[in-house]
Amino acid sequence: MTITHTARGIWKPPLWVTPLPEEPPHGIYLRLAERNGFHRIGHFENATGIKLRQVRLGRDLDHLAGMLRCEPRHLNGALIKHQEQGPPIVGGEAIRRKDLMIVGRRACPACLAASAHHRFWWDLRFVSTCPIHAIRLTCRCSCGGKLTWADGSLAKCRTCEDGDVRLLPFEPASCKVIALDRWILSRFGILNSNESVVVIHKLLSAKRSRLSRGLGLLPSVVIALAGRKLLTSTCRRRKCGQ
Repeated sequence: MTITHTARGIWKPPLWVTPLPEEPPHGIYLRLAERNGFHRIGHFENATGIKLRQVRLGRDLDHLAGMLRCEPRHLNGALIKHQEQGPPIVGGEAIRRKDLMIVGRRACPACLAASAHHRFWWDLRFVSTCPIHAIRLTCRCSCGGKLTWADGSLAKCRTCEDGDVRLLPFEPASCKVIALDRWILSRFGILNSNESVVVIHKLLSAKRSRLSRGLGLLPSVVIALAGRKLLTSTCRRRKCGQ
């Protein structure tokens, strides 16, 4: 293997990848590790001198861009912007820190089958389905192990040899939850909201100002969270026969 280095002396992998739509920098970093044959992200971090958690925070993007042979600006499209003071910003929307998945990973088996790259909205806890394929997101490898950011592959966990998320049976999702998730993603510039989601927006808009003041979030995400709570409460009442 030929050893090349970036401007600050960091090892530059001989193989690289091209950033894809909706792919955050930390997702690109994991895909780059897999492309170069690393089975654990920690081994790749040791080789490059760049930590995934720093990339997640928007740091070392110039060095990551150097490894990808592209300009740093090409990594900003799906970047989750963390602020020292204030909530993280995703696609112009402020969200709560606790609504971001940091250790665990999730994926849509059908999305990965179509294109093996991470989508930033899989990191949003208040999104539980893939509205594109009408199925639930999974946090498990086909072997049953948990998906984490310590893995060396997008499609499997680090504890098995031949696991593959894409082989999992699809778990159908509730139409109402799919509709809400579609609306949430439309707020981040993905998909288009449909009539049923517009109805959700109208029903919850009356609560927007009060909830926004209480949580310090932008109205659109507050409505989404309130909608999720409303749907959950409705399902619970149905299970209890109320």
